[in-house]
Amino acid sequence: ELSPSLIEASGFPFATRYGIHTGEAIVGNVGSDERINYTAFGDTVNTASRLEQLNHFYDTTILVSDEVERTMRDHFHFRFIDHVIVKGKQS
Repeated sequence: ELSPSLIEASGFPFATRYGIHTGEAIVGNVGSDERINYTAFGDTVNTASRLEQLNHFYDTTILVSDEVERTMRDHFHFRFIDHVIVKGKQS
């Protein structure tokens, strides 16, 4: 719904990509009294980020890990794209 107004204002559509993974992560406000940021980090966040980056290569919008597919296959339809070991992983 937002895209038409963004196209009108900027000449470009609003487009984003998602990488979805499941697991534990550290999430919260990090910093000092002078500067604080809400952030998330950990292996789970890195894996999701790598999946998001792979969307550019596959020209896709959403990529999920095999863990997410196994957990959610009874609730969503998934399409197999490829077997990939994301950067920083060995398996």
